[in-house]
Amino acid sequence: MKYLIILFLIVTSFHISAQSVPIFLDEDFSDWQSVPVAYNDAPGDNGSDVVDFGQCWVTHDSANFYFRIEVGETINLQENNHITLHIDADTNAATGQQVHGIGAELSFTFGTRSGELRLGGNSQNIRHAEIGLVTSPTVSSSVFELAIRRNTKLGNSPLFTQDAGQTHL
Repeated sequence: MKYLIILFLIVTSFHISAQSVPIFLDEDFSDWQSVPVAYNDAPGDNGSDVVDFGQCWVTHDSANFYFRIEVGETINLQENNHITLHIDADTNAATGQQVHGIGAELSFTFGTRSGELRLGGNSQNIRHAEIGLVTSPTVSSSVFELAIRRNTKLGNSPLFTQDAGQTHL
C-alpha cells in the first residue's frame, strides 16, 4: 500500500509561508512557480507499484491548504489505488491514528474516496465534502493538485488550529 504522508513534513516542523500568488486547481502549474518543493522522493523506490512519488509542494491561503504531487505514472487518483493522505495537524504523534511515526488526525484514501477524521477523542468516517477536498484533474494524470479546507471541524473541534502564518506541516 502506498501512502502519501504529506505531514511527514511535520516531523521536521516545516513552516509554510503565506502564498502571495493564488493557487487555482486548473492543471496549469505556473501558479506553483514561487512555491518551493517541500519534499523530493527518491526515484525508483516504488518496487512493483505503479505509483512512484516524485516531488511534493505544499502551500496555503486563508481558506485552503494546497498540495501538488507527482505520482510517476498516469493514474486516476479517484479509482483503483490505495494512495492515502495522512495529515498530523497538531504536530503531536501521540494523537490521531499512528502511521509511520506521526499521529494523523486526517487520513483519506483517494481510491476509495473515503477517510477518517480523528479529533478530541472522537472519530468520524468522511467523504471528500466534509473536508472540502478538491482534486485536479478529475481524470487520469501523473501530477495532481489538491485543496483541503482549513476550517474543517469534527463537532466543535477544528482540524487545523495554527495561525495561517505559523502552520506546521
